[in-house]
Amino acid sequence: MASQDGDIKVVRGVTPMFIVDGFNFCRPECKHYFLTHCHSDHTTGLHPAFDLGTIYCSEISAALLIGDMGLSQKVVRALPLNETITIEGVEVTLLDANHCPGAAMIHFRDHATQKRVLHVGDFRASSWLVEGDELKDVLERGPIDILYLDTTYNSPKHCFPPQDKVLELMAEIVRSELEREPRTIFLVGSYSIGKEKAIEAVARAAESRALVTPRKGRLLKMCRRDPELYTEEDGPDVRVRVAGAGMSAGHEGLADLHLATRGRFASAVAFRPTGWMFSPGQAKKGYKPWCEGDIGKETRVYGIPYSEHSSYDELQAFVKKVQPKSIVPTVNAENRESQVDRFVSHMDLSQDFGRMDAYLVPHGMSERAAGKRPARTTSIDRVDVAEQARLWDEATSQNSISEEASSGACASASTGILPSVDAAALDQLREMVGGPTAYLASLLRDSDGSVELAIGIHFGANEGIVPQAIDVDSKVSDSAAAAASRQLADASTAAAVSADDERTFPRNMVASVFGDDKSYRLFETREKVEARLRQLGARVTRRKGKYTTHCIVPTGTKRSLVPNLESTVTLRDEGWLFRHVQKWKAEGAVPRPIPRAPKPTSAKRRKVDVVAGEDRGCVTRKATTDKLQRVARALSDRLYLIRWVDMTDTGVLAAWPRHQFTVLGSTGNVYHCEISREPKCDCRDAAKGHICKHLYFIYCRVLGLDQHESHIPFQRKLLRSELEKLFASPPAVAATIMAAAEVQQRVDEADAVSGGKKVNAPIATVVNRRSPDTDPCAICFEAMTDTSPDALSFCDIGCGYPFHAACLAKWFAARDEAGGSGPKSCPRCRTAWAAALPGATTTTPSAAAAASLQDDTEGYLNLANLQPGTSTARDTSQYSEWLDFHQRRRDRQGQDGVS
Repeated sequence: MASQDGDIKVVRGVTPMFIVDGFNFCRPECKHYFLTHCHSDHTTGLHPAFDLGTIYCSEISAALLIGDMGLSQKVVRALPLNETITIEGVEVTLLDANHCPGAAMIHFRDHATQKRVLHVGDFRASSWLVEGDELKDVLERGPIDILYLDTTYNSPKHCFPPQDKVLELMAEIVRSELEREPRTIFLVGSYSIGKEKAIEAVARAAESRALVTPRKGRLLKMCRRDPELYTEEDGPDVRVRVAGAGMSAGHEGLADLHLATRGRFASAVAFRPTGWMFSPGQAKKGYKPWCEGDIGKETRVYGIPYSEHSSYDELQAFVKKVQPKSIVPTVNAENRESQVDRFVSHMDLSQDFGRMDAYLVPHGMSERAAGKRPARTTSIDRVDVAEQARLWDEATSQNSISEEASSGACASASTGILPSVDAAALDQLREMVGGPTAYLASLLRDSDGSVELAIGIHFGANEGIVPQAIDVDSKVSDSAAAAASRQLADASTAAAVSADDERTFPRNMVASVFGDDKSYRLFETREKVEARLRQLGARVTRRKGKYTTHCIVPTGTKRSLVPNLESTVTLRDEGWLFRHVQKWKAEGAVPRPIPRAPKPTSAKRRKVDVVAGEDRGCVTRKATTDKLQRVARALSDRLYLIRWVDMTDTGVLAAWPRHQFTVLGSTGNVYHCEISREPKCDCRDAAKGHICKHLYFIYCRVLGLDQHESHIPFQRKLLRSELEKLFASPPAVAATIMAAAEVQQRVDEADAVSGGKKVNAPIATVVNRRSPDTDPCAICFEAMTDTSPDALSFCDIGCGYPFHAACLAKWFAARDEAGGSGPKSCPRCRTAWAAALPGATTTTPSAAAAASLQDDTEGYLNLANLQPGTSTARDTSQYSEWLDFHQRRRDRQGQDGVS
């Protein structure tokens, strides 16, 4: 599943802001959004009312966005594959991603920055894709600077077979099962979009068509799949069924299918096609079914390693072909360093100054300047030994200067720095290399002021060590400039010196070390980092406790990637520690006393946290897996804010802030939440003692808190200071998360008429019919320009879109035949269907619509028919699979009780 991290959604290296698959992270300055494909983890945050910019995608994805998700044609622009267009000076090319229908890779080439970016979205890097002319064409335009890579199976244990081999395997299993029992029905796990190749392989081998639901059939037509292989009507020649991926393709769903078709079929076989089913032992011993029933013939389930994501071998081959300079993982992005390390041998790291490769390529500089890719090698031949020897002789012959000579107060005490040395370059070089100023100045003079060449000389010829001659001369010049240095030191306050731990190693430092051995470049292992900290006098702890003052991380690690890090802890990278170690060695390497962390006043664990004099009344809680799962649902589900009221009692001195929020849930239920001393919600999940997704929705989507940075969303009780800070300058609420005007009006009427009780009054609905000339019929996709008004039907209390009356009648008839229940709804916005009279300005809902406004079975006011895109059916795809299991068991027990 794609990581929901805003940093990886914005395309780096291009001047206009482009966002890819990041509709949950829309920004006002961004007008260009890109969609790689229409899976739910990539369309998170996208809704029918989206109007923040233009969405660029493939032609199939555009058809799905308009026809299935209900987006307007005005905001969707379809791009053909392998054709280049220019958007604000950036060339954009879409390539086939070999994932699901409509999936595309996106190649960006910015003429202003000369950066080239390849975003693969989700992809299967089969051999034909890696060696194809399409990829070769974009690579010939120049080396890839940044590669956004699908790292779903980025582990050596995921070396499953090629996709075509697995499809042949499925066909062989089908033929063998038919030989064993000719009256066999097959069930294939699938998504709403995806796994079509697996379904078609089974259907061809079984010489049958695949039975699909009407919605699946409509999606397959949009995806341009072969209509001869699918049917929406069962028949004697139909022995293949399509099921949703997961437990429905297991023995539970297979047993139900076998029971329902017992007269026609004697055996039922299911395929669970997913890469997670692969194991090396299974590949060697063969694919055996998991059997249940009498003598193993009734139900048989095959776990097949069919995947539409790249295997580990394919990822390695793809990166070797592309040879990017930088990789950004889009799956499991929180482990970026360990993800990228698996591709280092195939990357061009000549411009990555966080690695040694960037400092050992003097011969490749001229080739790179000419636009060519230098030959990759790791031998010493890449270093010009004669040139480095000349630079060494010049460096050792120069007069050294003191470290303070770069400032005006010490300029008279030093004579070794030429006026051409730039102070900014000197500071930049000191930050990356460290060492005496005299040595840094000599590096800059030898490299004609280039910081990159100076770094290459230091880590190349000098092997990262300050020459002894320069070190001794610098100490002499330091003593000559002692008077000037003393004046500067006297002018600095003790507070400033203690705050700047770049100059002085912090006293009483309690440090923790984050990262594994492979992440550290300067110290090789984590144990060496801890050993150096102890030598400098710090106390090292393996747990980030309340007494931790510093956290040491590998170079380039962001604060958001370090779990459970308190805001009071100072984050420093290994470069900072390396400079203090070098300084400690230059001072004579005198061991320092190791400070001891203060002990808690009581041996018992404190049950109450006191922060800055405030008593929380309970422990400060941290994010857990269960809580983050609810946060993910709050960010991905269709939740809307109906009303936000400040209920703080202004008549009471120093009253606690208290704000009430009314939220429209994902199924249309209306919930009342309150953010105060003890946040609460009236939903059933909160009644069980959990912090529900509606509260997380308020924290993250309405109030703009970051679940990775802020601890507030996970607290049972809030401090006064936290509440005051939260509501001191609240952000503007985005229009995309506000409920429809009819919903807000309906809630206001309910509160005004019955004092908060739920009523069922007529709804004032302005009929706003859309023109038939702007959009095609969402059912048959034919134009309605020349259609008679009498042959059209409009959704008058919902989205206002027109349909062919005949198409709509067939739609409702197919729904009834498929066993649909509940009131009929609009195919676009799912609003209960009730057409208004021509010219009417207000309508009274039909019986079906009125029923949906009543309290639902859970006792909440339900307004799903007034909010476009909201369905009363609860989406449990992100819930635990056990929820579906227990629900089916309860249904089965209920049926047994009735019978």
